[in-house]
Amino acid sequence: MGIIRRQGFRKSLVQYLGVLIGAFSTLFIFPQAVEQIGLLRFLIATATLILPFVNLGTNTAILRFFPEFRAPEKGHRGFFVLLLLAIATGFSLLCLLAWLCAPFIRALYSDRSALLQESLVYVLPLSLLIALTYSLTIYISNFLRVVVPTILHELSLKIALPAFILLYLYGVLDNQGLIWALLATYTGIVLSLLLYLYRLDPSSFSKPDWSFLTSERLRRMADYSLFGFLGSVGSLLAFQIDTFMVGSLSGLYSTGVYTIALFIAGTIDIPLRSLQSITSPIVSDAWQRSDTEKIHSLYKKTSLILLLAGTAMLSLIWLNLDDLANLLPKGEVFRQGKYVILLLGLARLTDLATSINNPIINFSKHYRFNLYAVFFLGLSNILLNLWLIPKYQIVGAALASALALFAFNLLKAVFIYLRFRMQPFEWASAKILLASLLGWLAASSLPLPEHPLAAILLRSLYFTAAFALVARKLAWQLWKDRN
Repeated sequence: MGIIRRQGFRKSLVQYLGVLIGAFSTLFIFPQAVEQIGLLRFLIATATLILPFVNLGTNTAILRFFPEFRAPEKGHRGFFVLLLLAIATGFSLLCLLAWLCAPFIRALYSDRSALLQESLVYVLPLSLLIALTYSLTIYISNFLRVVVPTILHELSLKIALPAFILLYLYGVLDNQGLIWALLATYTGIVLSLLLYLYRLDPSSFSKPDWSFLTSERLRRMADYSLFGFLGSVGSLLAFQIDTFMVGSLSGLYSTGVYTIALFIAGTIDIPLRSLQSITSPIVSDAWQRSDTEKIHSLYKKTSLILLLAGTAMLSLIWLNLDDLANLLPKGEVFRQGKYVILLLGLARLTDLATSINNPIINFSKHYRFNLYAVFFLGLSNILLNLWLIPKYQIVGAALASALALFAFNLLKAVFIYLRFRMQPFEWASAKILLASLLGWLAASSLPLPEHPLAAILLRSLYFTAAFALVARKLAWQLWKDRN
């Protein structure tokens, strides 16, 4: 757990720095140009939805098969170049498909705003840049390096997006300029990641060793990538389609409000993203050695750590949200997204509690289960969005996503228990929930001043004191067991 803790801790620091920047942007900058941030987020969400067609499912195969190719003296047998060839093939096929479907796409968005229609042409190049960004980040994680890619990818975007909105507000950029600035930022990220990889491991740029690619190995890689492709499609439909559908059904302003709420709720699962990115290679290696004891230990430890952090964060956010809105000049934007934050926050809490269930399944011989589960949930999420968004607008989108994420994590937890006799919970998990409940009661019932800022500070102090009273021994034990 030592290297996991160090890399996970450093990545969390970088991500929380991004959260601070993002929080400032969300509170003070994005509400000044809701439609414009909605435009940028809609483009990113739409480009992300078609990523599986660009990378052809290779993102999951990167971690699964790199241990077989790993050989620094032989350039890892050209594994990275093979990855780039797969992405080039997928992008070419996607461009052909988009050209064939262009009349249908134009007709689909014919009744939407001119700004939205004009922006669709930029989705394809953006999808290629995002695909390269994710593939490079995952490939670099094979060397247990996640901090620098996080800085280059997540932190740079957290800085760039508010900067672009400020330039728009001051008249330097128009809507087209915002889109070009977004493309330029992703181009810079890709080039920086390539340079970092070259400095980290120059042998990764070696030519493929075609003799190593036996028909049996190619078959296994193609089979795994196919299921990775289908699983990615299902996963995106299940968990990433909400922003796209809000933009398509409700417009760019609603998308802006939704993404602002989504950011606030998204701060809760930062620890999960940090730990999962560094534990995935460990889990993959443990399955290769059939070390189920190590996997089970990781499963339980990460669940407790994430549940401890997640319950505290969600409680503090929800308890203080009304006073926070009263402090801000554009507080009505946050009030519109209040219940979106609650629903998405609760959904992410189930994600934290079930911890690393995704890599446990993905790197086992039963990885196909994820395919069937996410496709069912993806279809359910689309139907729920189509039903709930027209009735409840952005709250409907949040409810649909929350139901999908809760059901998906429940299915995975049950499957892991039935197949591997592993489960992430223990009595300490209940103690964490009890600590959160006591903190909530203390913060809600004790007297508070009328001024919003003073109320936020004192309420947070009440919650923290009550929460720590119950959870302090558990937190100390987790710290002692960190290795």
